[in-house]
Amino acid sequence: MDLKGKKVLVVGLARTGLATVRFLAARGARVLVSEVKTASQLEAEREALEGLVEQWELGGHTVPFFLGADWIVVSPGVPMDIAPLNEARVRRIPVGSEVELAFRFLRRPLIAITGTNGKTTTTTLIGQMLQAGGKSAFVGGNIGKPLIGFTAGPQSEEWAVAEISSFQLEGTLHFRPRICVLLNLTEDHLDRYASFAEYGAAKEKIFRNQEGDDFVILNADDPLTAPFAHRVKSQAVLFSRERPVAVGCFLEGGAVLFRGVDGRKERFSLDRMKMKGTHNQENLMAAIAASKICGCSQEALQKVIDEFNGL
Repeated sequence: MDLKGKKVLVVGLARTGLATVRFLAARGARVLVSEVKTASQLEAEREALEGLVEQWELGGHTVPFFLGADWIVVSPGVPMDIAPLNEARVRRIPVGSEVELAFRFLRRPLIAITGTNGKTTTTTLIGQMLQAGGKSAFVGGNIGKPLIGFTAGPQSEEWAVAEISSFQLEGTLHFRPRICVLLNLTEDHLDRYASFAEYGAAKEKIFRNQEGDDFVILNADDPLTAPFAHRVKSQAVLFSRERPVAVGCFLEGGAVLFRGVDGRKERFSLDRMKMKGTHNQENLMAAIAASKICGCSQEALQKVIDEFNGL
């Protein structure tokens, strides 16, 4: 994707928006910014981006300003159905999220984690397990550093591990993680979505573009996530507190058992686990499954299980 000379509009200038502006400017784009905050409210941000932004629209979003762009990148806090974005789509101006833009320049395999609850804990666990297994990893996304910040750098880590919200997934087109995790689905953010079905559809986009050599990790106990195992193109790996699964993680005798595609089992003791609650057992099983797909050893994962204090 060649950005040089393209007029790219960044909508929303929070942490993600700032990182996106810097990324675009470094690649020769003509950067525009639209923000609902006023100039006085954005004094520090404007100073930090001095010389990088060609045009500013502050105090609100207007249709004419949006229609002057070749590409529009929307920050997570901005609703995707505001009038200027709707009109831009009618005019066939591409609209995407920061993670969509980041993915197009990503050179490392991506592990993406979403779900209503447990995203941050699971993302952090996976990052620590990869590190313990001798694999360097960037950890960020909706927590810590934006994914676009990693993409902008040398990408020296072997893996990118990113928490991804439904807001970020709304604006994805070609986004395709190597491994994705859908932890659970419960009613949330209904102030932004017209229905629970619309919220669920946003979450589903995390695996929509996956193919047969990719992996999706699903909660087998959640009636809303389990059925996806039969609908995805990627390889489904499950986790369950209630029953054994053919491939993935389940509880047995006070331990987590991981069963790989070859049928071999590895046992992970929970005797020293510091995190409490059944939800954290689910987060842990999802993290173990992702880390085993990446080739981490049993010893490395057990070390993290024993030492992780939770969030």
